[in-house]
Amino acid sequence: MSTLTFLSWGSEEKKELEGVVLNREDGTILQVVLEGNKFVVRFYDEEQEPIPVPADRATVRYKPITKKMERTVLLPSDDGMKMTGPKFVRKPHFFKVYLSFFKGESSDAVESYQFQYGE
Repeated sequence: MSTLTFLSWGSEEKKELEGVVLNREDGTILQVVLEGNKFVVRFYDEEQEPIPVPADRATVRYKPITKKMERTVLLPSDDGMKMTGPKFVRKPHFFKVYLSFFKGESSDAVESYQFQYGE
């Protein structure tokens, strides 16, 4: 599993983000993690401060070992600071993930990522 550690030259030390951390084109980052065996996505600025979710929904496709392709939709939380999905993801948590973000009613993704997830 990839993790991204931020170093601080001052007295404040940045925490290590768990799960998969991906750099976005605008310089911000996103974190994908399984919490309670459900997908959770959070966004952070360059200083690793949480930022509001920049999309209306996301889709996650993944293929568990020896199973067919699974899908789930992620929606913003009530506070708008993370996206969560309702689907329980069974172990083992090792699979390729296809993550796409959408705005409005459009079926065209505004951002897409592919990565390997593994715990």
